[in-house]
Amino acid sequence: MELETEGTPVNVALLDQIGLAITQNTIPQLTREKANEIFIKFAERSDAFLYVGQIMAQSNLLFIKFNAMQILCTAIKTRWLSIPPDEKQNIVGFLVSFVKTPNIPPQLLIKCNQALIEVAKYDYPNNWPDLFDIFIQNLYISRDFCLNFIKFLSAFAVDLTECAVDSVTSLRAVEMKNGFTEQFPAIFEILKNMIGEDIEMSRLAILALKKIICIENVDVIIFQSPWLNDLIQIHLPRPELAVAVIGLLTKLITRPNIPLNESHDTYNTMLGLFNTAVITLHKAVGDQFDETSELSGDDNFAESFVSAVSSLINNFPIILKEESFLPQIHQILRWIKYITIVSDNDRFETCIEFWLSILRRLSTETHNCSTPCPQPYAEFLHPMRVILIERMPSPIIIVPYVEVDGSHQKRVSNNTNFGSFYSTARQCMIFLTNFDPEDMTNVILERLNELITTAMNLDAVKSLCWAIGSISNASPAHEPIFIPKMLQYLFQICDAFQTPIERANVAEGIVFVCSQYSKFLSKFYPLLKSIIFKMLSFLNQKVAELQEYTLESLKSIALYCQQILIRQQPNEDYSILEYLFENTNNIISNLSPENIPTFYEILSALVSGIQNEDTKTSISSNLITDLIQRVGSIMNSFDPSNHDCVRTLSVVLRCHSVLPNYLGRLYLLQIQTFIPEIVNFYLALSQIIANSMEGCLLFRQLRSDILNILQRSINYITYNEQNKSFIPILMETKTKLIEDYAANPRSRVPEVLLFISVLLLKLNEQMISCFPEIFTNLFSTTYEMIVDQINFGDFTYPFYRFVQSFCYVYLTTITEIDPQMTDFIMQTLVFGTECLNSDVRELCVSIISDLFGKLNGNPQNNTYSQFLRKYSIPILLTTLQRLFDLSYKQSFQTNINMIRYFLLLPHVMEQAGVVAGKLCELLPNKPQNEVFQITEEIFNAAKDFHKFRNLMRDFLVSARQISITDPDLNTVEREEMIKELNEKFHSIPGYSDENSEDNDSALSQLPNTLNSLSIS
Repeated sequence: MELETEGTPVNVALLDQIGLAITQNTIPQLTREKANEIFIKFAERSDAFLYVGQIMAQSNLLFIKFNAMQILCTAIKTRWLSIPPDEKQNIVGFLVSFVKTPNIPPQLLIKCNQALIEVAKYDYPNNWPDLFDIFIQNLYISRDFCLNFIKFLSAFAVDLTECAVDSVTSLRAVEMKNGFTEQFPAIFEILKNMIGEDIEMSRLAILALKKIICIENVDVIIFQSPWLNDLIQIHLPRPELAVAVIGLLTKLITRPNIPLNESHDTYNTMLGLFNTAVITLHKAVGDQFDETSELSGDDNFAESFVSAVSSLINNFPIILKEESFLPQIHQILRWIKYITIVSDNDRFETCIEFWLSILRRLSTETHNCSTPCPQPYAEFLHPMRVILIERMPSPIIIVPYVEVDGSHQKRVSNNTNFGSFYSTARQCMIFLTNFDPEDMTNVILERLNELITTAMNLDAVKSLCWAIGSISNASPAHEPIFIPKMLQYLFQICDAFQTPIERANVAEGIVFVCSQYSKFLSKFYPLLKSIIFKMLSFLNQKVAELQEYTLESLKSIALYCQQILIRQQPNEDYSILEYLFENTNNIISNLSPENIPTFYEILSALVSGIQNEDTKTSISSNLITDLIQRVGSIMNSFDPSNHDCVRTLSVVLRCHSVLPNYLGRLYLLQIQTFIPEIVNFYLALSQIIANSMEGCLLFRQLRSDILNILQRSINYITYNEQNKSFIPILMETKTKLIEDYAANPRSRVPEVLLFISVLLLKLNEQMISCFPEIFTNLFSTTYEMIVDQINFGDFTYPFYRFVQSFCYVYLTTITEIDPQMTDFIMQTLVFGTECLNSDVRELCVSIISDLFGKLNGNPQNNTYSQFLRKYSIPILLTTLQRLFDLSYKQSFQTNINMIRYFLLLPHVMEQAGVVAGKLCELLPNKPQNEVFQITEEIFNAAKDFHKFRNLMRDFLVSARQISITDPDLNTVEREEMIKELNEKFHSIPGYSDENSEDNDSALSQLPNTLNSLSIS
């Protein structure tokens, strides 16, 4: 189609039809997908940006116009250096003309502003000094044009400060800031004149100044201007501008260039604005902020006010101390208290952050709450306790949903920002408790009585639970007053709710409170016992998530109250541990399968606390033997066609896998004789999977469960007399597992890799002779799998964990084996550093750094030296190339750390010219003299991390910009430039490599080596 073919004219009418097909929901899905594919191909045309003017003039579809402007922005951002001067002039002329056009849709105007800013990043001020004259000389056109000028200034300032690090080099940023600073006085005059009767324009101008002052030296110009006094005296008293002015002034005083201290005259002036602002706003809004007030001008008026006041108080803490400010601070706190009460969840979080800053400062002033809170703050602490207890965030709520096989329960989050929000609210609750524990206790009891005497409200109950849980250990003396009453009430209403789901939600609140007050409960055994039995009753609820939460809380209590629970208490017939063992079968019969292992983990945690070794060994032996017998019984009568049997065995195996967490060595001693039996069963599963068309996932899960037992068990092995008999068993197991892994691709599970990884580290002396077996059957076989990320993505991280152990054990072997095998190993590591999974990337960088670090630590070893010379530069260049790929933008820090590591290696420094030469090949659209200059700079800066990081950011920005180059000239000059740069770094003090190969021969092989390592 002509739209997709580069060099052909653009049929705008046809383009509009494509746009309609994409945007109309009534169009068939396949047609929409095809239309979208055609438009993407058009947008990818290297000459598409040349037709933007035509499209904007002829298209009748906003979607097409918007995307055309986006195409132009992208072209300017990446190709501006390669665009011929006459085309550049045409583009700028079009943008200037377009921005003056009346009645432009806001979306297009924003894109036009963005395109102008992208041009400015290249040409302002050196090649385009009159950028701002486009606006300044045409302000008479219309009010909308003036408003857009203000918006352009805001966007320009944001791009130059907040976004500059990823879009312009540091040198260009400095040039642009200097140019803007020179022109700012004229711009400042215009903005001052715009702040007048027009409220919208005035507010936008003030907000623009707030962004502009982030540019160095501009803040000083504003600060030293007499107009600052006018802003305070004239505009601050205007209620509709007061919040915007406060925001500008608080931003200004936080700038590092502003010489503001208590001895400075302006300091008192700035404090004066505090009084003026409060008086102004009080006249306008009274004691309550009305969100519908015309003063706001936007939906975030109250939030903006809270943020501005927070910044002002943080920078002028004297406001909280001086008596002359108390009436004003009192009024502000009344306002923010009202805002806190009526706010929705998002604004409520902002308010709580404000109160936390106030409470933290008051705590410091009163020496960690050792003295009463001063007025006027004390009167606000009680309402804040009430508000927080009523609205404390809770993370989850259990809700029912129905699947094909019937009704189930599901846990969903009712607060996506729970983690940070709860942390903020919790800190507030702790400060509020410390200031007056008695009042906090009274508020809790009042809230309890309120809930008791009114209709039950599930959200209110959960908020109260999380509020009480948040202040555990903050006031131990008052806990006996409210904890028993709280728990009594919760137990009562838990049964009062009608549906299991409602009871499950209350139960979650109960177990959270109990898990937070383990220390308190440990002092009151009767209460502790009652709670444990009540929590055990929760396990009868057929709600898997409630069971999970209850068991986790029981585990928390078991660990803290361990010694109490394993000992028989006075007047008791048995200990809690004895009761749990006696009733294990009854308890687990009601648990969902995925929760049974947690119960066994609780049992093992309690057993681990038994002081008498004989008793501990006996009880643990009974526990482990019981599970071994369960596994053996199921395996002996195993029916592959019975999926319930398969699932039951999986559960019992997972119960086994949690026992080593606490029983460790004791579990290892018991399981040794059973390992051959479960390994043979593991191997039998391979044949079942090979011959079965159904249930393969279940059988693979069984194999994973078996391997988890083996892996966790050998974590506790040590090479001593006691374990000598176990080592041959493990080595035989290793051989069987590896052979099975190689022979049965369909039944492979990643846990094999983790097991061998641990075995390599634990028995490295015994494993050293197994290199051929492991390399052939595990290493190379798995690499072929993980290249297919879609089907084998779950193997990638376990594989590189295995590779980490592999490289650690076989360090010397890697440098001495057949070069092709070594190439393959290094190729595997490079592939891992290119993985989109950040955990895998980090792990591979760590492996490479450790590998090269150990080799570099022994420069006298000839094979080590040859290895370093062969692979350092190819891997360095691969890492540099990866920086240019936007897919790895989030890995910038990881990549530059690795690059810096290699640049500091002496033999890499000797070949700086080679690095630069290869970079010229990787960046054919960059002038090679620029590439050589940057290469020399980054080599010189490698010892200074901060300087190196900034240089690499600049390099990254410039590398993504296409320039005009002459390939023939590059070829002629490059060899001389390589030689010159090599000479600069050739003589390294304190380094000599007597065993190095001939440089010319080694360098001639580098291109082939690099190609062999490239992963396309």
